[in-house]
Amino acid sequence: MKKRLYCVCAALALAAAPCFAAGSSWDGTWKLNEAKSKFTGETYMIEDKGNGMMHVTREPISYDFACDGKPYKLFAEQTLTCSGSAAAGYDYVSKTGGTVNVKSHRTFSTDGKTMTVHGTVFRPDGSTQEFTDVWHREA
Repeated sequence: MKKRLYCVCAALALAAAPCFAAGSSWDGTWKLNEAKSKFTGETYMIEDKGNGMMHVTREPISYDFACDGKPYKLFAEQTLTCSGSAAAGYDYVSKTGGTVNVKSHRTFSTDGKTMTVHGTVFRPDGSTQEFTDVWHREA
């Protein structure tokens, strides 16, 4: 199974993320809606840590980041950069060793119960794959 990192943000993320005048819109436990997504069976948590920082837990990893346009280390050589706003949505760029491997745009429904992530995976061979994942807030 392929692993993709989202921020809520993350991203999350769960996708799930900060810039958070809209902090509470990201908080929660998010479960993938498999009927509307090609990816299967994931859940992750996003926690607003205050001051624009978010904490994502997506077993077996967890990481902190903010939607301030700066890269944040996820693990090993992987970084996540998030920018945007609650009104326009949040853009994520995931890199490994400086090479872009995922770009995504994350939006939330007006009731705050659904997070939709549209993105592109960039493969080492130069090919790409588009995806759309729909997440439902469980808690």
